[in-house]
Amino acid sequence: MSSIRNRVLAALVVAGLLPLVIFLTVTQKITGRAFRQSEYAKIDEITQGVGRSIETIMDVAWNDLLNLRTNPTLNDESTTLNEVRAEFSRIVRSYSYFKDIVLYEKGLGYYVVSKNGEGTLNERDRTSWLEDASKGQITVAGPEIPDNFGELSLEMLYYIPVSQV
Repeated sequence: MSSIRNRVLAALVVAGLLPLVIFLTVTQKITGRAFRQSEYAKIDEITQGVGRSIETIMDVAWNDLLNLRTNPTLNDESTTLNEVRAEFSRIVRSYSYFKDIVLYEKGLGYYVVSKNGEGTLNERDRTSWLEDASKGQITVAGPEIPDNFGELSLEMLYYIPVSQV
């Protein structure tokens, strides 16, 4: 049996702990919500920063490639293939941030010269984008995330026609 002393002690413990439990529960919910909102705001800010960086890089690359389009050596019909290759080597050294720059010859099943060497067209190059560029249209393919095990990168494909090549 319980005595009055035990009942009073139990009532005092419940009276003291119940407000504390309610206070801690409410505080945890409010603090958790504020913490989540803060983290979402940080993620949003980082995402916007990365987006601005990608936009800047794409704009610089686009302008550089448009400058390549007006290169007099590549556009002169009297230029020999060896002169084109020499100019292309100079261009590749100047634009080292491009993963690859390729000059395709119209109507041939291979490319004339590439930053990575000469070779045949790969599956990615047998697309409507290259076909559109061969008709004189500037084309930008959708961004791709390549399979570079553990390395995060984004690849953009620009197809810019140069009249002579």
